[in-house]
Amino acid sequence: MKFSSLGRFAVFFFFALFGACFLSGSFAEPKPAASGYHLIKTISLPPASGGGEYYDYISVDAEARRVYVSHGTEVVILNADDYSVVGKIQRLTRCH
Repeated sequence: MKFSSLGRFAVFFFFALFGACFLSGSFAEPKPAASGYHLIKTISLPPASGGGEYYDYISVDAEARRVYVSHGTEVVILNADDYSVVGKIQRLTRCH
């Protein structure tokens, strides 16, 4: 059984189109959605006593306008309006 030249062209065209779709789909990357978050300000905190220099959790108390940052062996309490240090809870062991 012989294929006519039109049949050969149709088969070639089908596989060429399939290959082009496959290649274009494999190179297409979905665009990540915009998060809506952006950096407003960075705040430097003094080193925590005990040498454990890491930050773990941040909690916000909206009513009291306070930000609690666990920082090494202490929790630093910041004023949410002007980012000043209001207080510290010290002498903790690897606080969370």
